[in-house]
Amino acid sequence: MLEQGHIINGQKGTYQIIEKIGEGAQGIVYKAKASDDSLVAVKDLHIHSTEEIKDIAKHIKNIERLPPQIEGVLLANLIDKEEQHNAIRLIQQLLPGKNLQE
Repeated sequence: MLEQGHIINGQKGTYQIIEKIGEGAQGIVYKAKASDDSLVAVKDLHIHSTEEIKDIAKHIKNIERLPPQIEGVLLANLIDKEEQHNAIRLIQQLLPGKNLQE
């Protein structure tokens, strides 16, 4: 679990964790502040094996290839990512609204 104030070093910028906003089967989602002061969502994915890391990396590459007009319709836009030896964090557009539990 990431603590408030934790810094994520993405490939395009840095993001500071503000608070946890949800948790599910794929991972934990946090609200974070980007270096340009915009708010984003950080999805800290649950990783259980090296095979799973390969599958997730392949999925991310597919998302990155989506045309922008399609991407926004299907899911929150992928802004950036941080990949470490045992962690993958997706930085995505923070969408307003209720979570699925509400």
